[in-house]
Amino acid sequence: MITYVRALFLLSVVNLLLFSSSLALAQKSKMIYFPEIPKGFNTEVNQLPPGFAPAMKSSGKLELLFSPGMFNPKAKDFFSYVFVWALDRDSHLSLSEMTSELKIYYQGLQEAVSKKQIINKVNVDLKSLSSDNKSSDIKEYEGHIRCIEPFQSKKAQTLKLKIVSRQCPKQKRLVAKFMVAPASKASASWPMLKGIKWKPCP
Repeated sequence: MITYVRALFLLSVVNLLLFSSSLALAQKSKMIYFPEIPKGFNTEVNQLPPGFAPAMKSSGKLELLFSPGMFNPKAKDFFSYVFVWALDRDSHLSLSEMTSELKIYYQGLQEAVSKKQIINKVNVDLKSLSSDNKSSDIKEYEGHIRCIEPFQSKKAQTLKLKIVSRQCPKQKRLVAKFMVAPASKASASWPMLKGIKWKPCP
């Protein structure tokens, strides 16, 4: 009898482990645009516009990869991460559209996390690194975002930002990858963020 009960218990444990493994794999499989998750990074998948920024005009999918030190102010990779906007459109955002959407995104983020205790205006300074050739399927941008860090320090920060925007005609999508790090820590975080592989048109 004891042997039978023990066998049932072991079988339950095995099934639980198999279920947990399947769940973990399913969660990872949701990451379409980042095929390899670097060790120590945390992931998040959401819809656009996200709940904290409903005023965004763009719709689609949001994927984020957070560095191991993302929420540790003492870490060299604090607030350093990459994310993708996979938008339901196949044309590039104009510079003014990209700037506006980022303002809404980060304004909503800092207000939602702080429960509207932080209402400082977000400032986005963005410039295009690409030509005005409308036929190009790839465009690049860089700039800075001045906002309040809402998670830990609650202090003003300047974020360095680089964007690669890629048209995907077959999928009828525009996929933009964003690399973000505090300007004061960018030299330490940038090589790590640049090394993250992505698939813009899977």
